Amino acid sequence: MQNHLNVTCIFLQTSSLDDIIEVVNFMSIGRKFSQLSSASFVVLRIPYEYNPSFGHGCKDGPAAIVNASKYVELFDDEMRIKPHTAGIATEAIVGFSSKHEDSLALIGDSFLDYYKKGKFVISLGGEHSITIGIINKLATVASDFSVIQFDAHLDFRNYYAGSTLNHACVMRRAFDVTASTFSIGIRSFSESEYKFSKTHNTPFILARDMVGMPLSVVIDRVINNTKKDVYITFDVDCFDYSVIQNTGTPEPGGLGWFRTLSILRALFEHKNVLSMDVVELVGGVGTENSAFSAALLVKKCMAYKIAANSVQ
Repeated sequence: MQNHLNVTCIFLQTSSLDDIIEVVNFMSIGRKFSQLSSASFVVLRIPYEYNPSFGHGCKDGPAAIVNASKYVELFDDEMRIKPHTAGIATEAIVGFSSKHEDSLALIGDSFLDYYKKGKFVISLGGEHSITIGIINKLATVASDFSVIQFDAHLDFRNYYAGSTLNHACVMRRAFDVTASTFSIGIRSFSESEYKFSKTHNTPFILARDMVGMPLSVVIDRVINNTKKDVYITFDVDCFDYSVIQNTGTPEPGGLGWFRTLSILRALFEHKNVLSMDVVELVGGVGTENSAFSAALLVKKCMAYKIAANSVQ
């Protein structure tokens, strides 16, 4: 997020892409592999946008990602498996409230319902504040976990634009719940966020420092500073513009595709990833390339999860 202190809290009541176009199953798979009862994965669309601080349109991100996934190859070139054969149910949350805290509670409750059914839930935002609702509910059933964030922004503000539940406060609220966080790809934060991070020892890696840092060092730092169980929140503005162009609060100098995938693969191999989200993609006409990248990212994480489970 950016330091625009004159942002006014708004509730966007306009239709999302989900209301306009027919949303297919993730990767356009048929009924055999898309039934909720037998699926290992749930792709949970959360088209929620309450208070963006720069660009608008992330409420259209979930539908854009799912529709772009029609063109993602079923076979994974890296892991040599077809993730969809484990079953992928494509679900959605609807009926958001005009009260932000009520909407986050709805999001958390819906997530928890799928999670308690034993599903690996990949939530598609929507703005980053959806993570607050999810983590709050995850903490009721998983008490000892770390939150690993891929993001351009530290998101450690305690209060922003009239709310403690703003998307700029996501990791501060995560810290309140778990006190164990790690952020990757950071290249923007306020002075107060920096001081809080240093005082409370919440580690992060700057994108500029990663340029000359061996990949093994990056991975070791994340692995050694987080718990066995982790939740991953992935703000797509973590990526360089060459990977994702369409996001709510872009920052230059982001991470590359293959380096990011290598970090994610290592996390799935060394940690028990409980769940994850992919947020802040702006959907709409002209955003197809970014949506495809996000859809492919989701498939890659499914492949990593399956491979990790097979060796545990």
